[in-house]
Amino acid sequence: MLPGTSLGFEGHLEVGTGTTRSKPNIEYLSDGLMDDSLFDKTGDASHILLGTSIAKDLMVEIGYRDLGTTLSDVEDFLLKQETKTYDLQLKYRFFNQGKLSLHVSAGITNWHSKLEQQFWFTSTLDPLWRWGAKTVEKTSGYTPKFGLGLSYMISDRISIGVKYDYYRRLGNGEEIVDVEKIPYGDLVGALTGHQPLKFSLETYNLTLGYRF
Repeated sequence: MLPGTSLGFEGHLEVGTGTTRSKPNIEYLSDGLMDDSLFDKTGDASHILLGTSIAKDLMVEIGYRDLGTTLSDVEDFLLKQETKTYDLQLKYRFFNQGKLSLHVSAGITNWHSKLEQQFWFTSTLDPLWRWGAKTVEKTSGYTPKFGLGLSYMISDRISIGVKYDYYRRLGNGEEIVDVEKIPYGDLVGALTGHQPLKFSLETYNLTLGYRF
């Protein structure tokens, strides 16, 4: 904030890293064909965002986040989903005491997801002969997000903090399907696609910020 003014330009850059926890919802689970415990529901997340003040204690931010991979790898079946997001949000600093501040955020996320599924079988007559299929589905869409954060200024410009973010629903959008055959053989009537893996997601982050 500029001295002697009620509002001055205040920009900030933030990078962060942390972990995710997802709650998957897929056709296989709802039909009882796959055990929910087979999924690895945790992963790594990293982000970078840029923001500026638009009113006292109110900021607008744009950001990019890599939400890592949700994975299920069991015998003769692989399910892997990678997701990235582009965020636009408002952040309100509702507590600011000395070097410590608390904020909440809310916004909209444009997510892009890639779901890869493979399955294969081995012949009981010839163990060297395998066949199967692979599908790669790419989906994108929009979902709301909400966040809560705590930051501490360690100098006039540099801060450290912790942050929690919640994404309402990812993986439920327009679908593009690419069908590939696993090079073990030819499965007649191979599946042309599966229901995309839908999930809500929480992220827990450590952050490093720079104010300019």
